Amino acid sequence: MFSRYSVSSATWLDPPTGSAPPSIPLGGGGPSEPHAPGRSTPDARYPPLDPSLPVELRSRPLTAFVYGPSRPLVGLTLYSLALATNPEFLWVDVRIRGEEPHHLDPVALGWVPQHRLVALDHLEVARAQARVSGTALSSLLDPAETPGLDVVTEFLRMPDLTQRLLAAPPSTPGPGLVAVSNAHRLMAAVDPMRTTPILSAYRQAGYSLFVGYAEATDGSRMLFDYVFRLDGESARDWRHATLTCEKGDASGTLRVGHSVRLSRLPFLESVLSRALPEPDD
Repeated sequence: MFSRYSVSSATWLDPPTGSAPPSIPLGGGGPSEPHAPGRSTPDARYPPLDPSLPVELRSRPLTAFVYGPSRPLVGLTLYSLALATNPEFLWVDVRIRGEEPHHLDPVALGWVPQHRLVALDHLEVARAQARVSGTALSSLLDPAETPGLDVVTEFLRMPDLTQRLLAAPPSTPGPGLVAVSNAHRLMAAVDPMRTTPILSAYRQAGYSLFVGYAEATDGSRMLFDYVFRLDGESARDWRHATLTCEKGDASGTLRVGHSVRLSRLPFLESVLSRALPEPDD
């Protein structure tokens, strides 16, 4: 699906030559089955949506913010949410040059196929912003004749690979999905005032955007459609950790203000139990 966007030439991580992409593990623990061509709806092409998740996650482009103190747990939760929503998601891994992924990172676990993995240097975002001046663009375009000028500006400021992605309609049934891991590493380069037009650019292009944030955050997270807070200091203690919906659906298992143990959410339990199985007696 996203093969033409596999790894940007501007990034510093290249996939191993000749390596076959690993399969994506689904709920049962085995690799995913090949998707049958010619089916147009997500429910026909993908496994049934976990009943604890809102149906609208598959029906229209949405944004979701997942945050908590444990980076491995945030990453696995983001992966679980993306996998349950659209198994053909694009995984954007924001890294620091020379850093190896944590051993519990979905990439290190071999769960993200290389053709759907983008390794993004956290400095690339700053370089992309420097290439385009919002003031200069505003002087060339008349806001009265150009609706959504802020969205156009943000689109031009995005890294080249992101621009190419959003310029093409999703090739998946329903909304496309981009999951950004370690998004906290981008925030130093992103003005909080730009959050809304960035999210709008994804929605208008037909893509949902899910981000994982493993540091303390401010109120700007509430600009996302859904906000999930993870309470758990260690990934290895995930069975006692909880997920709280701070913003989102008013009903269902993950309704607003309701905390649920990760072990009671099938879309999470199936992934976490494989990454961190209980030790043998």
